[in-house]
Amino acid sequence: MILDKIRLGIRTHDLKASSFEELKGISSKIGIANFQFSPTKLPFVQTNGNKLGYGFTTYLDQQLSDLGLNIPILGCYVNIIDSDPEVRKSNLSLFENYLTAATFFKKSPIVATETGSVSGKGYTTKNYSDQVFEMVLESVAKLVQVAENLGVIMAIEPGVNHPVYNLKRTEQLLAKIDSPNLKLIFDPVNLLNNHNYTNQRQIINKFYDSFGQKIIAVHLKDFVFKTGNLQMAALGTGMFDQQYFLTETAKRYPYMYCLLESISREQVPAAINLISKWVEIEP
Repeated sequence: MILDKIRLGIRTHDLKASSFEELKGISSKIGIANFQFSPTKLPFVQTNGNKLGYGFTTYLDQQLSDLGLNIPILGCYVNIIDSDPEVRKSNLSLFENYLTAATFFKKSPIVATETGSVSGKGYTTKNYSDQVFEMVLESVAKLVQVAENLGVIMAIEPGVNHPVYNLKRTEQLLAKIDSPNLKLIFDPVNLLNNHNYTNQRQIINKFYDSFGQKIIAVHLKDFVFKTGNLQMAALGTGMFDQQYFLTETAKRYPYMYCLLESISREQVPAAINLISKWVEIEP
């Protein structure tokens, strides 16, 4: 069926390219031209993110466009609830800069982030508190206001270790901040833990049923257990029900951007072969 297709992509920094030309070469070799582009994670771009002004951003856009590379997602994964007010303010300012930069791209990519952690050391159970969730609401509301003013889209990626850690919290976020400029990136593996990983299909269905067209992209990876803990892995190397997720995604969201992550360039061909068994890949 013509609609049961996906648009496959990958995070640029997972390919370990040292130049735009090498990125193009890898892109041609693996057959992927759609990227989640995170400039600060690419050594050859040499920017801290605050330099994404009109001149530099249009230069980057031209470089990528000339090489035939498509950027649907602009990654700015900063901690929007850092417990240090000054750091949090700086992170929010950086994200706002990315929202502005998105307007300088010819195709206005969606700017994506996670909700972070109240601890500077990463995961903490404090992330699950109502107090921390209020911090999320405050930060996201500020960013959404900027996105609305600029006419661009921002996306939040829920994750089990973050304040937006399950379907209920995601529903609360969207109910409190009801904006057409706020969307979701769905990574089902990010919502799995030692207790719910056997309920993968239920989690996938509930997320899709609940959020519909709020979902603008998905991430593709896998998971394994090491020393009793769930750890991320490249697609096709673990226990994730990739057949169900891919076929359900293609059926519900034709031509959805599906972005590989937690994968090396050497592992990509095997992942593509696997994906091709279940859905058709549109360039």
